[in-house]
Amino acid sequence: MPDKAGYYEPSPDGKRIAILNEEGAVAILTLATGAVETVQAAGSDDIVSAPVWRSAGELCFISTTTNGQPAQVVLWNNGTNKVLSATWPAEARKGFLDK
Repeated sequence: MPDKAGYYEPSPDGKRIAILNEEGAVAILTLATGAVETVQAAGSDDIVSAPVWRSAGELCFISTTTNGQPAQVVLWNNGTNKVLSATWPAEARKGFLDK
């Protein structure tokens, strides 16, 4: 579980909880088993946003652990991360993903 958890969001079906800490770590707790999956390790606290469930199996969050690369919008889908914002133009990123 992330240290200093500051935010949590239950999944639409109530079976999982997404947890965010102040350093940008995102984890998913499966309530039936107690299993915890780290979706994103702690990274930068420059841009931290609350993860949001799109469906019971899809979670959207901002990735801040890109080793000096710009922050990205990521969709977690039952264990797989997909970057959604990789091709966004600068005007779409401005004020949203840029520092």
